[in-house]
Amino acid sequence: MKAMELSGREILYSLKMARWVTALRTYGNHHSTLIGLLVDCWVSGDPERRWALESGPTNGYAESGVRGQCDALFCFDHDPLGVLEVEGYRYQPTARKIGTFFDGQYKEFQPIRFGILLLYTYAVFGNGTQRAFPSAIVPEAFEEVRHVTERHPTKPIIIISLDKTYQRIREGIRAQNEYYKGEPSRIQGFLYENGQEVEQIILKANVTS
Repeated sequence: MKAMELSGREILYSLKMARWVTALRTYGNHHSTLIGLLVDCWVSGDPERRWALESGPTNGYAESGVRGQCDALFCFDHDPLGVLEVEGYRYQPTARKIGTFFDGQYKEFQPIRFGILLLYTYAVFGNGTQRAFPSAIVPEAFEEVRHVTERHPTKPIIIISLDKTYQRIREGIRAQNEYYKGEPSRIQGFLYENGQEVEQIILKANVTS
């Protein structure tokens, strides 16, 4: 199937083919790893015609703490078809930035048809038995995606959430910093189209967590 014919649901389910086991076995801030996994998944779907730009060029957008560059563009033949953002901190502004790529300020971005936003966390909160990593299902980011797809009803966005459980490790190299004590536990995918959540699936779960 040609990439131009892919629906949002087909893109969502194709993400089950990503090497998520690598994400489940990577600790700390795995920003680069997650970008690489998704780029690999995209290109592997049709290596003769798919390719990627990493990191993507600027679209001229800027707000406080956010620049117009994306993490990657998913391309097919001569055109970019998808924009990728992987974010562990500025969730809502990054979701909003995907919409600026859909706006097509520059003609080079006008072929873009979909977005992927992967949310994760690397900062731990709470004390004692309440010490935990917050959920990567960030309501503000989900609401922003809903608004973006409402403005661009023909351009789906897939949100991927990577959640972690806190492990009380007291020896070994992972005990050196709480940054490393997050055990990736569940990766979910949510498809948004025309201002609505259409479908959600489990992409990978760590059965040992």
